[in-house]
Amino acid sequence: MHAGLALGAFYRYIYKPLRSGGFNAGADKRKRTFVKAAVAGAFALHELKVAKRFATANPTLCKGVQAVSDSFSELTGKLRNGTATEADLDASRNAFDALKQDAARSGYDFKEREIAVPTTRRSHRP
Repeated sequence: MHAGLALGAFYRYIYKPLRSGGFNAGADKRKRTFVKAAVAGAFALHELKVAKRFATANPTLCKGVQAVSDSFSELTGKLRNGTATEADLDASRNAFDALKQDAARSGYDFKEREIAVPTTRRSHRP
């Protein structure tokens, strides 16, 4: 479950916007896209930390979760600095795919789960 939440946050707020040019200079709502990606990255790292605690009994899964966490830490730092590339994105996606395959082979298959990052806009109620 926790790895699925991390995957959902990664895919929706980091992978898709980077692939569609949402982080490029001049992109519509670029700052908001970066903020959401940073929040999603922090959320994904937290969920991966929780998943790692559950995976400690299985060395293969434990290593896979650690690899994804390391990749996400690096990608999140690069997103904050504005230096993330498609190669960085692909490395994180590949780490997630490897974890999913290892989990499935061990009988712990997981799927992407939808999550929503809270917006920074305040709603005004009359």
